[in-house]
Amino acid sequence: MKNNDNDSSSITRQRLDISSYGAEESFGPTRTTYLSLGSNLGDKSENLLLGVKELLKLDEHLKISRVYETKPVGGPAGQDNYYNTAVALDTSLHPYDLLSLVNGIESAAKRVRKERFGPRTLDIDILIMDGVLMSDESLTIPHPRMHERAFVLAPLSDLVNIAELTIFTAIYPQFLSSSWYDVLGSADTYDLPVVLDGVNIDPRLLDEI
Repeated sequence: MKNNDNDSSSITRQRLDISSYGAEESFGPTRTTYLSLGSNLGDKSENLLLGVKELLKLDEHLKISRVYETKPVGGPAGQDNYYNTAVALDTSLHPYDLLSLVNGIESAAKRVRKERFGPRTLDIDILIMDGVLMSDESLTIPHPRMHERAFVLAPLSDLVNIAELTIFTAIYPQFLSSSWYDVLGSADTYDLPVVLDGVNIDPRLLDEI
């Protein structure tokens, strides 16, 4: 794993007791981190709400994109459409500890992993952590398929100008001069996500936390 921040110290891996999601431990500087959330099984709005509620324990000021409805990409036929969103939060968790945490949140939503790209109650992916470039069998940051997924890029663009994500654009420079819509649209690789204006998954607005 490479740490591309200006700090010269290497990242020290520290473990997190994910049973207490709010018990954040530091591995270095606080980093802005972008996550995607999706659901196409059960009560999709409630599943996303659960995910956001738990992530708020990491950063009570996290930002949430709009919710989009998108068609499944890959996997078995006959799946329901997805609800997708993205969040931006600040954390000093080690990437592997963040991965353990989001896997725990998925389990709390009763996700069952039966088949690749199959339906799921809640899917949370780590997209980008500022200054982090890494790839192994467990975790790759930036996410290795985010550049080709409208259901990721549409919500992400609600939160940040994608052209300003320096590590991402160093790998995929086509996003420096073109919007995600133009990049993907020119390749005809997606169905346009649809904004669901009536879906609220921010518990801060629902007075539930």
